[in-house]
Amino acid sequence: SLANATPVVSMLDSGIDSDIIHGVTGFLCYNEKEMLAYCHLLIKDRDLCSSMGKNASVINQKRIQNTTSFKEYIEILSDV
Repeated sequence: SLANATPVVSMLDSGIDSDIIHGVTGFLCYNEKEMLAYCHLLIKDRDLCSSMGKNASVINQKRIQNTTSFKEYIEILSDV
């Protein structure tokens, strides 16, 4: 999903190693109630959904290119 510019909502204990950055590329949840709340938030706030999707795409592309320095990564996050 992140590679396709789609924010992700996932459980923290899913066991999946991911690049989800809470509040930047998606949301990480502790329980079902939080998951539903974040899903509803993304459905209602399309600008937030779009912004998180763009962040995910940029970060994913940089990771794939393996060119993201620590400084660049911080700059990406500070633009959010």
